[in-house]
Amino acid sequence: MPDKIEQARDSAARFYRADLHLHSPLSHDWKNDARNGCTPDQLLDRLKGPEEITEEIVAAYYNALKKSGLQIVAITDHMKWSFGVRLTWSSKNGHFC
Repeated sequence: MPDKIEQARDSAARFYRADLHLHSPLSHDWKNDARNGCTPDQLLDRLKGPEEITEEIVAAYYNALKKSGLQIVAITDHMKWSFGVRLTWSSKNGHFC
């Protein structure tokens, strides 16, 4: 019986915690304020341009996402792709734990 349960789990639907409309510190819509009891991270203040993106800032953003419990995210910085690309590259290349 346990084998049948495990087989059923393998083919069952999976649910993930997702947010498909997030902004990064590079977006004009970014807000680094106290919400949900969180203290704003000074590293995550709004950036003026892609040249200000550092590994430290990307890591802070990644850690904030991990802490939130989200498993799937979409960065939706209107007409800007730099932060999302940098976050994806850093996470795929093992820069985060």
